[in-house]
Amino acid sequence: MEIIKTDMQVLGEEHPTTRLSQSTLVWNYMCQGRLNEAQHLEKQVVGALKLVLGEDDRGTVLNIANLRRPPESEELAKRVVDSMMRTLGEEHPDTLTSIGNLSSVYRKRGLLKEAGDMVRHVLDVKKCLLGEHYINDSDTVSYMSSLGLTYSEEGRLEEAEELQMQTFKVAKQVDGESHPETLITMVNLAVAYSDRGRLKEAEELFERALDAMKQVLEPDHLYTLQCMFFFAKNRVFRGQWNDAIALMSNVLGN
Repeated sequence: MEIIKTDMQVLGEEHPTTRLSQSTLVWNYMCQGRLNEAQHLEKQVVGALKLVLGEDDRGTVLNIANLRRPPESEELAKRVVDSMMRTLGEEHPDTLTSIGNLSSVYRKRGLLKEAGDMVRHVLDVKKCLLGEHYINDSDTVSYMSSLGLTYSEEGRLEEAEELQMQTFKVAKQVDGESHPETLITMVNLAVAYSDRGRLKEAEELFERALDAMKQVLEPDHLYTLQCMFFFAKNRVFRGQWNDAIALMSNVLGN
């Protein structure tokens, strides 16, 4: 906050450097759960950057990409991809991220073929850029996990399980087993097991992931709540109704 005040006094409120300092505050608000304040400040920052630098300025595009959460609308997601392509090029990491975000929008809308095609394209580009080392990259882990989820929703359960197993293995190598992103890949693998009826193996993974999340994350962290939700579903499938209700009570209580 002091840095922002200093920038405002020295440079002025509309200076790009001031606005970029404010973008850090947006992320802090999000992490604290102060979403209304984050959204209000986010609109101010994005609007000012567009006004001062121009919508297609390289700096504006980069900082909007870093600032924004993945867009919910297909139209906005496409606009971001187009803007990234024009200003940064197809192979820039932020362009690939925007394509991944568009894939997520497609998946949420049930456009599973389109979603899968886009993630595979991103993975192909990363492989061309990094060679076989592309697999040892945190972003690659995220894209592989996303593709696994798409396979699950397409009903390609065996392929989903194989990919989520590979993703979890790579995530452990890249980030370590206790890293939050690794733990969410563990949850995704547990879900894949559950989808294929491997309920006992899923139970063991859910329990392991939840125990680890309680150590490294807040009890109301999104990843922890997601784990509890899917863990509860698995217990329903196993007929463990009381245990499932207890887990869902924790989810709903947050």
